[in-house]
Amino acid sequence: LASCVSALGRRKLTWDAIAKENPELGKAAQPLFDAAREITRDESATIEQRLATIHLLGYEAAKRADDLELLSKLLSPREPPELQRLAVQSLARIRPDDLAERLLADWSSRSPQIQASIITTLLSRGEWVQELLTALTVGTVSPNDLDSSSRWRLLGYPAPHVRAAALKIFGAGATSTRSEVLTNYESAASLAGNVENGAKLFTKTCAVCHRHGTIGTEVGPKLA
Repeated sequence: LASCVSALGRRKLTWDAIAKENPELGKAAQPLFDAAREITRDESATIEQRLATIHLLGYEAAKRADDLELLSKLLSPREPPELQRLAVQSLARIRPDDLAERLLADWSSRSPQIQASIITTLLSRGEWVQELLTALTVGTVSPNDLDSSSRWRLLGYPAPHVRAAALKIFGAGATSTRSEVLTNYESAASLAGNVENGAKLFTKTCAVCHRHGTIGTEVGPKLA
């Protein structure tokens, strides 16, 4: 059922519209939606069951407010990390107007992994990016909570006002020039080469923003 309603969404159709046109289908599916809510909130259910049923939340307009509250509660650090991550994804799928507020609530209690998942989600849409910038400006989120890749996405964002705000938040040091970086590593040219150690250093220090071969991410400029 979850895969079916997800496919409807990709076709710009809603479950409510389908259920209205096919009352018998809607009536037959209702117990499944209700059971999904019960299992998802049931801490005694297996994690596999809860991960499966969470996909059915948010499709019924009449129950959407309740589903949003349930998903928000699943962001509690008491819940398994994989359930928290899927709750973040499900909230983003539903796209409530107060998504950023829900994801950023109790920010300090979130684990670094869940914070990273939330930041990635907020960076995926323009209106959410603005909410993230506001949170960074007022101190709800610390600049240190963003990894290098996320910082570069803001500093290189297409919208000029976002780039300007990011530069103000992260400071001029966040945009070190190529020449400055080369100067910092210039002494390495006199060292004996070691491909294996170099690969490890690149993966640890550079790959978050740069790509070489099959390693890294193409966010910053090419280093070659």
